[in-house]
Amino acid sequence: IFIDFFSSSQFWPDNNLKVFLHGTVILSTGKVLDIGFGENFYFAPANPDTTAPNHYAFLLYEHEQVLRPSSGDVKKSTFSEYIQWLNVPSDFKLVALNWFKGHSSVWARVALTAAGLGGFAPSCAKVEPLDFCGTKVATTPVANTASCDAFIELKNKAKTLFVDGTGLHAPVLAQAQVDALDRFLHISYDVPDLHSASTCSPYPYNITCGRSLTCGAQRFVVSPGMDVRVEQVRGQNPDGTKFSPKFSWSATAGKKYTLVFVDFFSSSQFWPDNNLKVFLHGTVINMEGNDLSTGKVLD
Repeated sequence: IFIDFFSSSQFWPDNNLKVFLHGTVILSTGKVLDIGFGENFYFAPANPDTTAPNHYAFLLYEHEQVLRPSSGDVKKSTFSEYIQWLNVPSDFKLVALNWFKGHSSVWARVALTAAGLGGFAPSCAKVEPLDFCGTKVATTPVANTASCDAFIELKNKAKTLFVDGTGLHAPVLAQAQVDALDRFLHISYDVPDLHSASTCSPYPYNITCGRSLTCGAQRFVVSPGMDVRVEQVRGQNPDGTKFSPKFSWSATAGKKYTLVFVDFFSSSQFWPDNNLKVFLHGTVINMEGNDLSTGKVLD
């Protein structure tokens, strides 16, 4: 809790003020108040494991009935448990997904600390050998009418990762779910320049292990399984500017859509050592068509 207790000056009673709350992070629930690390529902990636990239996935579900999540605490120790907690209707169907592999860097120290998760921030010794803003990413937009071969390739990659569990500790989807995929989920990033996050920047942008960090503007479209560094998909700059990726898909008239952003981690021992199986980054439910603003963002 960040709080101003004022002083003994008469200024405060004269203005009928006793205290001012500047910000709060609730660690027991993982909920961050008044910090945020991106626009809308986007809680940006910050992989703390320097040994392997994490698999960050966006899953799009279609349904006709209104989604009414269960009351009480969110259940999210496993992905299937979270889906059950959402109290999904019988017609709830996965229709599209896309994902990337997010590699750690010194930026993970900044992002995790800003999100109130500094206990997971990697040490300077671990991030020092890692590249920063150096992974090449796709820059050519994918057409809405992508080829049949591209869709087959997407399904094959999805089977290997999510159904077979190759690169994960366990499978997270069933083959029938991958077979039912019927459209592309287009995700585009337009991340502005990052200028000199360094020891002279405000906290936590100064915990850069003595390095001055710069990263040019990142403009790219996500292709399934592509490699990025976490700073290339960040959601905020040191000046407080927030941003998030843009999404589009072919929507069916009369249907509602729910988008879930989840980190399925990797096969690294880091995750079982920390008793973690999945991390939910954000969910938007009951969207009309492909307009995120019509949906409800879950805390």
